[in-house]
Amino acid sequence: MAADGVTVEIPKSGDGVLANGVLVTGTDDYPLSVMQHHLGLEKTPTPTLPGKTLSLGEGYSRLLPALADNGNDVTGIDLWYHSDIYPGSYDGKQMRAFNEKYRKHLIRGTATKLPADDESFDHVVSHELVNNVPLEVQRAIVMEAVRVTARGGDTRLFGFKETDARATVAAVEEKYGAAVTTRLEKHASDFLHPYAGRVSLSGWLLIVDKAK
Repeated sequence: MAADGVTVEIPKSGDGVLANGVLVTGTDDYPLSVMQHHLGLEKTPTPTLPGKTLSLGEGYSRLLPALADNGNDVTGIDLWYHSDIYPGSYDGKQMRAFNEKYRKHLIRGTATKLPADDESFDHVVSHELVNNVPLEVQRAIVMEAVRVTARGGDTRLFGFKETDARATVAAVEEKYGAAVTTRLEKHASDFLHPYAGRVSLSGWLLIVDKAK
């Protein structure tokens, strides 16, 4: 077991890694413009988020590099970050390069138990993480994201099914009451996928604004 409590192994498939028994992969399939649209950030051609931003479970996606390279104060958390285990697959090679280039921005850990103090980030964002986990894990991720979001800040998580999103909203509002304002938006995009050709992707964006 690693000092941070995360054990990383290469699965038999060679795709991604097993982190504490959970299959973790990275992806750079989504163009940055698509990610911005899904997160409701399309009005900023070059991503700019004032204050401190936390990115959850993005692997080697294009979001954190765009924020970091534009001078934003951004931190990413993922179970595969800061690992010395990388399979020889495309996934492994991309993650190794990502870790080497953006190491100072990365923390290894889980979105269900964030190693961060309450109200320590102005923005928490995630694209296509919640769609990979069951409802109870989605709720845990959202609760943790809201916990670490500062007053006056926001949480933006994309990838919900509508029923899951509404159930999660109810849980957040029950816990935080008037301290938060929640919004649900359906976002869809058509884009050229590097392997699958032209694809359509739609999902629900949950936004939680925290009162000042």
